[in-house]
Amino acid sequence: MVMNQYYAYLYLDPSKDYYGKPEPFYVGKGSGYRSRTHLKRTDHCEFIHRLQKMKQNGIEPIIEKIIVGTNEKFALGIETMLIKRIGRKDLG
Repeated sequence: MVMNQYYAYLYLDPSKDYYGKPEPFYVGKGSGYRSRTHLKRTDHCEFIHRLQKMKQNGIEPIIEKIIVGTNEKFALGIETMLIKRIGRKDLG
């Protein structure tokens, strides 16, 4: 039986500075092509709006995979840790 290989990932904005590096603006976890599916979404949320605005301005987000090849529970833990470390804009 083949298990899914999960990972945690970050979306980074190379046009914005975050302590000398591109600004992280989204943290997620997934498997397969999950990290790239956001690029095709058309729903109306702040994250997608930012991706669309970046595209209009010719800015390509950086998708950085963190901890590749793990199980879902571990990837979820990494996602949670990254959100706590980076913070959430909607919570200040």
